[in-house]
Amino acid sequence: MDKKVKIPIFLDIYGSLLSETQYYYVDAYYNFDLSLSEIADNVGKTRQGVCESIKRAETFLLETENKLHFFEKNDLLKKDLISLEKVAKDLEDTMVKCGVTYPKEKFKYIFDILNKYIHD
Repeated sequence: MDKKVKIPIFLDIYGSLLSETQYYYVDAYYNFDLSLSEIADNVGKTRQGVCESIKRAETFLLETENKLHFFEKNDLLKKDLISLEKVAKDLEDTMVKCGVTYPKEKFKYIFDILNKYIHD
């Protein structure tokens, strides 16, 4: 995955671990597409200072994900939940085709939980 895609995602996950200043710089640079000069002008710092702070924050965010794997685990979990949803739908369809009566509220409960995590 490209750094321009990774950093905003990791900022959402780990951003509270950054200083307010670093968070602001990275957010402005990646999410609001401000240039280093624009950020520097907004905060009264040098362009070089802003650039170095962003680089340190990027390194921290990438290293934190490499250690904790929250994004990776979340992605795997979502794929597994999608698979479970398909299995539950197939099971429900099979039961209906076979004329088996079943507690529909239990399937609704399962689908409600899966939808909460799969379909944001």
